[in-house]
Amino acid sequence: MNPSERFARLHDGVRFSIENTDNAYYLPPLVHRELRGWVLREGRSRRESVDSCDTPGDLDGATGGLVELADTYRKLCRELFYGLELMTGTHFAMVSRDAADPPSASASAGPA
Repeated sequence: MNPSERFARLHDGVRFSIENTDNAYYLPPLVHRELRGWVLREGRSRRESVDSCDTPGDLDGATGGLVELADTYRKLCRELFYGLELMTGTHFAMVSRDAADPPSASASAGPA
């Protein structure tokens, strides 16, 4: 399997991570849309970065950057979830975000 194919698989893993984060840390609709929009745009912008990798170090930077993006998204969502819950006393997992955007919505539209 060549690096482009492997990077595409990593990208699929990142989309899976984003989906799981959305399910675990249910945020208010506006916050969710903004954060998810940001992570998806960042993911898309990195989709082709593997094609410009000339050295193993370049490839490490591209793959590590994608993994860090998913981890940063998870950390932000987790901190916001617990921070908002603490500030407001509201457990957002009990509040419907939007019938068209349930927490189990697929991240397949994710970093494509």
